[in-house]
Amino acid sequence: MLAIDAQGVSKRFGDVMALRRVGLWVRDGEIVALTGSNGAGKSTLLRVLATTVSPDSGSVSVAGHDALSDPLAVRRKVGVLLPD
Repeated sequence: MLAIDAQGVSKRFGDVMALRRVGLWVRDGEIVALTGSNGAGKSTLLRVLATTVSPDSGSVSVAGHDALSDPLAVRRKVGVLLPD
């Protein structure tokens, strides 16, 4: 089973395209690190996965729950602390 299944995720903040058609697949039990320069979209992707920010397009499933249609189920399964 996939713990995270994100496909074609895009997010724009005004003129800034923070995520452009991002895909991420993580199997149960895998450990993954997101790396990249400042402004690469790492925190935005984590916020989308944690359901604190909605993507403009794409699909997101976390722990078998659709993050867009059932964000409460996702929040019950994950714990994320992000800086402001």
